[in-house]
Amino acid sequence: MQKRIAKAKNNAWKRWQREYVHSLMESQRVNGKPVNAPEVGEVVLVVGEEKNRSEWKKGKVVRQVKEQKKNEEKQTVENERKKRGAAIEEGTKIRELAEKEDAD
Repeated sequence: MQKRIAKAKNNAWKRWQREYVHSLMESQRVNGKPVNAPEVGEVVLVVGEEKNRSEWKKGKVVRQVKEQKKNEEKQTVENERKKRGAAIEEGTKIRELAEKEDAD
């Protein structure tokens, strides 16, 4: 019974990712709205290969570098546990979790 529930949950998650998220991205492209990269201070979720989504790493964007040749932006995400910056390579998926923290 638990296997069937887990399988149904994973199937629903995959379908949601495949259909809903892609439709949102496509509607933004069609409407001419650019997909915004996370800004410095925002908390993000770094999507990993792990099946268990609770094992994906959470971090905070600490720096953005814009490459002028390719007109791309790369983010440096600080891992909550290690507190050191790691550059996120192009193509790595990150999900925004929360609004950026206010600087006091």
